Amino acid sequence: METTIPGKFHGWEASHVFVLANGQRCQVANKDSYFSPTVENVRVQLVPASMAGYWLRFPDLDTQVRVNLIGEK
Repeated sequence: METTIPGKFHGWEASHVFVLANGQRCQVANKDSYFSPTVENVRVQLVPASMAGYWLRFPDLDTQVRVNLIGEK
């Protein structure tokens, strides 16, 4: 599934909650952190992981993070 993260995006830290444009919310599942220059309405892809959870991919930034869905806003 492809959507965006509305507004300004700067990256994430452990336990960060992403609110996607489609209303879904997902939380970083590990202690990863990532910082980027500010991006508006960054494009993301939510892809099922092979074991559990999902990968939230940022194709324009060439990075991804493992996340768990935590419901809708």
